[in-house]
Amino acid sequence: MNENLFASFIAPTILGLPAAVLIILFPPLLIPTSKYLINNRLITTQQWLIKLTSKQMMAMHNTKGRTWSLMLVSLIIFIATTNLLGLLPHS
Repeated sequence: MNENLFASFIAPTILGLPAAVLIILFPPLLIPTSKYLINNRLITTQQWLIKLTSKQMMAMHNTKGRTWSLMLVSLIIFIATTNLLGLLPHS
């Protein structure tokens, strides 16, 4: 056990890429987008969550503030996803 004291702080890599980049890019790949008229349950839940979040944000802002709502909703969903990934060990 001649391991370096600071070896636990080294950023892990997968195939030469930092693991943090792959972990952040992985959840959007799991959420599919559909080209069909009738969506499946996952896409319907995703759309419901986006509509619920944007409706909550629209209630507080005027028309000028509503132009930023889509970007803010995507930021909120990104932060929520990364927070949920932070609950997994070694990610």
